[in-house]
Amino acid sequence: MFMESLYTETGLNAMLERINKLRPDSPAQWGKMNVAQMLAHIQIPLEVPLGKHQLPKMFIMKIFGPGIKKMFMADKPVKRNQPTAKSMRITNPKDFE
Repeated sequence: MFMESLYTETGLNAMLERINKLRPDSPAQWGKMNVAQMLAHIQIPLEVPLGKHQLPKMFIMKIFGPGIKKMFMADKPVKRNQPTAKSMRITNPKDFE
């Protein structure tokens, strides 16, 4: 499902509507995380520019980093089954509330 930009009123409202429909027992749509873990996971990229989450410095990212950034910043949905950086994996239990 393609989402509009969060910078538009319709895109923001659509995202808020989707978030408000989530329940503690909502089934996983993409992977192994439950809904509480997924909500924690999607906050991490927002913490990077705020300095609350540091991405690991790796030589390989100097080569592939710009392409990865471009992929995530594009107006295309992220493909399923993309690898997740270890620092962004949520494996511990989280409270939905």
